[in-house]
Amino acid sequence: MWLYHENVTVYAQATTSLAQLDILVCTFFTCVFQNHSDNCSLAYSIPQMDHLLIWDETGPSPWAPMNESFDVPSNERYKLFNHSLRIFAFKNPVEADKYVYSNTETVLYGFVLPVLKLLGILSILSFFFTLCRVASMRNITNFYLTNLAVADLMVLISAATHEQCVTLTTHTVLDISYLGNSAQAVLTLLVYTGNVGIASSIAFVTLLSYDRYFAICYPFQHRNLNLKRRAIRAAVCIWFLSFSMNLTGFFYQFLVLNVPPFKCVVWPTEEKYEHLSSNVQVFVNNDATFLTMNLVVNYVFFCVFMLSLILTVTFNMLLIKGLHAPNPTGDQIRGPSKHLRRVTLILGINTAVVFVCLLPQAIVSLIVILSQSRKEVNVNDDVMELNLMAACARVMNSSINSVIFNAGSGRYRKAFKQAFCCRKGQQVPTNNIPLQTLPRTDPADQIRS
Repeated sequence: MWLYHENVTVYAQATTSLAQLDILVCTFFTCVFQNHSDNCSLAYSIPQMDHLLIWDETGPSPWAPMNESFDVPSNERYKLFNHSLRIFAFKNPVEADKYVYSNTETVLYGFVLPVLKLLGILSILSFFFTLCRVASMRNITNFYLTNLAVADLMVLISAATHEQCVTLTTHTVLDISYLGNSAQAVLTLLVYTGNVGIASSIAFVTLLSYDRYFAICYPFQHRNLNLKRRAIRAAVCIWFLSFSMNLTGFFYQFLVLNVPPFKCVVWPTEEKYEHLSSNVQVFVNNDATFLTMNLVVNYVFFCVFMLSLILTVTFNMLLIKGLHAPNPTGDQIRGPSKHLRRVTLILGINTAVVFVCLLPQAIVSLIVILSQSRKEVNVNDDVMELNLMAACARVMNSSINSVIFNAGSGRYRKAFKQAFCCRKGQQVPTNNIPLQTLPRTDPADQIRS
């Protein structure tokens, strides 16, 4: 791969825009590099000083004297432009393939992920609609689920959205030319929104596990608390921490895009690259400061993931243990009832799906941490392909969270039918847990007559 970063002087029509200059210069260098010849459609001169001097083919000859007929202010037709240029020129297909989406990536980013996102957004909106229509569904558990749905909605809107747009436009990895001058702001906001959504989603899953464990294993203490105030405080703390922890990622993404882009890509002459555009904007920044910030971003996600995984598994294990404890009458349950098996299965599925879907991203973060900690900045390309799997898994997790957290609830299914079938007269029962499934309470919690 050959990099060119210099100033060039272009002698072109005075009305030429910056975008036209990019195309003009990129066309010239593409011709030179691909044909290995100076006989190109654009006229040029021998390098003068430290940069090239290029003429527009519609203008005067490169060797024509620059007299008054070309630069008189009153009748100016042609003008000298000092133009900054950064070029990627690939020597062979092996180098170029790293910057082109494969057929698999094109299918996943261009077709599979949009379908998953649409289904996820529809399921979340149906959940919101059910809460609005059925007043009895507005309880503490569904308050947590609403916050989880908002976090998942943030992920669905922002995750892999940039890759989807590139797949449908230029197919060139790291290309943001379709965003124009707003690329820095839009991409930074997308990445930040997605990171906040992921962190909040993990935190609310952990909070839901704790709330279910506390409500079932300590029912009397749970009822005596001010649940509404407690839930609001917990949600505010989670959102505040999520927005705060991801500020490093926000500044990292902002600074990465705060450099001059490579505006031209010269592809190899093979037929499979003919449909690719050369006029692009690719941002590459390998400064040590940005690598350190990237390391911090991966540390934050990996620590949040592991902490939430440990807490969620612990709460679910304690809950399962509590569900299988002796009942309040002192009789030992001979075996788990059908209801207990269903509750245990739903809890296991909820935890497994969430953390299995986010596991590829945790693995990628761990690999980046280990590589950069050993001063090995360039991670193996085969390992970085996990990013595609991680993106698909993130979207899948956010798409099905609303389903798996409600599909096992008969109460939610009745409320869903009531909301969409307009059966206002039917009331949804408010009790979630049958009394016979409650474990034995501690002596201190028993009501003495």
